[in-house]
Amino acid sequence: MSRKFLAVFLALTISVLCLSSCTANNFSDSDMDIYEKIHKYYNKMESYSACLKFTVISNKTQNEYVATQKALGNDKFWIEVKDEKNNLSLTTILNGTKAKLLSDESSLSVAVPTKDILSLLFVNSFFDNYYASEETSLLVNSLNGGNFTTLETELPVENSKAKYITLSINNKTLSPEKIEISDIGKKVWLTGTFSDFKYNDNSINDSVFNTD
Repeated sequence: MSRKFLAVFLALTISVLCLSSCTANNFSDSDMDIYEKIHKYYNKMESYSACLKFTVISNKTQNEYVATQKALGNDKFWIEVKDEKNNLSLTTILNGTKAKLLSDESSLSVAVPTKDILSLLFVNSFFDNYYASEETSLLVNSLNGGNFTTLETELPVENSKAKYITLSINNKTLSPEKIEISDIGKKVWLTGTFSDFKYNDNSINDSVFNTD
């Protein structure tokens, strides 16, 4: 059994278990339809690009960043993080197990999260973690004008700071809206909003992920 087939099999199995659990908790048929649409939509996603404005929250400070994302497949990620306040930027390329940083002379002082945390900010990374985890939850906010589905998963890595991650999806467009990462006590320390999401962006060239 190939690794790709095994991954798909596990994803479908976990989806069925989640659907059974949600049905037991009195989710409506329309809620289940939304979940199925989200699953099918992102299961067919081969690439995407987006803008992500995110904030890193600590006890004393809140640092704001603007990130441009490009993703191809499940193992090629390109992210340029800008600290607009200080006019600094840092680009991180992740290609399989290889990583590369691109910066000007001043950019190394940008206090952005590590590359392992940055990879969690990608939509396809979220779904990889979601379908691989046994600890997930689903909230469909379709009442009183709500228009979002929020998925949460416990991250498989042993990291007390990045222990849980949630992704909110627009029920109508199926585009990602918001992402949050919280610690073991579920205190949110990173929150971000997506814009300019381009599903299966054909303009993304494989050469952008070159780490040589």
